[in-house]
Amino acid sequence: MTMRIIGAGFGFLLLPVAGFAQGAAPSVEAYAVTQRYETSQDASVGSSGPSSGHESSLERMIARRADGVELEYDLPTDARPEDRARSWQFPMRVLRLPDGRLRLRNAGQLDERLTA
Repeated sequence: MTMRIIGAGFGFLLLPVAGFAQGAAPSVEAYAVTQRYETSQDASVGSSGPSSGHESSLERMIARRADGVELEYDLPTDARPEDRARSWQFPMRVLRLPDGRLRLRNAGQLDERLTA
């Protein structure tokens, strides 16, 4: 069976989030990030057709530092425990360097969650 993606569309929506975490300082920048997608598949054998969906996450600025901006990415605050159990990638902390490169800050935690 051969499948190919005929077309894909992606969209991002960034919305400021008030009160990302309890006790968060008002100066903390947080955004809800929603990625919407649409795909279409054509299979030589079997089913084919379009699909669409979305994924949401939160981006929060942790700190402005001399060497860049530290960010945390996490699931939405209303994520169910089973969603968190499947998403070992979150929360993820990165340092965004002035040239745009990202440096992972919590690799050890990610390794532990992936192993678990």
